[in-house]
Amino acid sequence: MVGAQLNLSRLLEWRPEFISEVSELAESTDPPSMVSQLLTRDNITVNPSGQYEELANHEGGILFVGEHKQQFEFLPLMAVLHDLGRTGLKNIVKPYVGINAEKVFGPVGLMVALPVYPRALDRDRPNIWNDQLRARMLFRRYLQTAANARRLTDISLQMAADELVAGEVINIFPCGRVVDSMKNPWREGVGRIIGLVPEEKGDDVLVVPYHANNIKKVRMAAALAARGKNILGRPQTVEVVFGPSYTVNELIDALPPEHQANPRAMTDLLREMYADSFAR
Repeated sequence: MVGAQLNLSRLLEWRPEFISEVSELAESTDPPSMVSQLLTRDNITVNPSGQYEELANHEGGILFVGEHKQQFEFLPLMAVLHDLGRTGLKNIVKPYVGINAEKVFGPVGLMVALPVYPRALDRDRPNIWNDQLRARMLFRRYLQTAANARRLTDISLQMAADELVAGEVINIFPCGRVVDSMKNPWREGVGRIIGLVPEEKGDDVLVVPYHANNIKKVRMAAALAARGKNILGRPQTVEVVFGPSYTVNELIDALPPEHQANPRAMTDLLREMYADSFAR
């Protein structure tokens, strides 16, 4: 019986070899460098294009606004950040995404995640029949009441703005879920973050739309799991296209005075700019 319990314990602690490698690598280097090393090793090439040159000489904060259609878009973005000499990136994510990231990357996983709590995940929500039902079941112990969820979201958005002011990099998927950003409504979080950047720092923070082409979630995951070997690790190339960059103050000035403090108006403006940049 004791032997059976030990074997069960080892089974529960087992993780795929590539996950263990990622966790070990995360302890010795910064996240963008780690991702760049992994993608290179696994025959995944990342090519930046579009308005990329504007980022190379910018030393202030950057708010990236991207699509989350294939779920892994943040990985090639991190590889680009490594080439730009950036050593950090925080992603605006649902709370359970950060939990999953911790399982893969260890404590670093939580360091790259800023959790926000959508209303569909409120613990005391009367109607739970929505697209978050599966997440509610899997991560039910992490759910928050509506009041606490709003408070925690406010804290994360303020932290994002503070990071930008300090010259760091934030990434947000404005639809809040894995969908096509060209076809689905955007949530106000991105507009709220921009509104939280002080005016005197608004010229130092860039807002940059981006889009990843030729990325396939299943193929990329297979290459990472196979560590670039056999047919699963055959070479693949991902293109990260950057749209025109605008400072926070430029975006605010682009709105009528009566809407400049309105997160919804700012979000709608960014959505229009995104659509213009990546019309397809």
